[in-house]
Amino acid sequence: MVLGLSDESTASQKKFLTEVKVTYPLLILTRDVPSLCREIAGYPETFLVDREGRLQPAPDLDQPFEKIEANVDALLARDSSH
Repeated sequence: MVLGLSDESTASQKKFLTEVKVTYPLLILTRDVPSLCREIAGYPETFLVDREGRLQPAPDLDQPFEKIEANVDALLARDSSH
């Protein structure tokens, strides 16, 4: 599952969506969101979380999106073999 987190207004997110097509939900951060998510929200970041809820290594942001896809595919393949 991919989620986008933003501290920007709904209007700003809608403008972003006219410029960049995304296929994942964009969420607005509120006080109800855990502090970890709120604290990193100002920075582009990628997190991969396995089915057990553990953080897994993720490619750097300067890597092409295909690298993220490959990491996700590898993680899914590993998790399905257990």
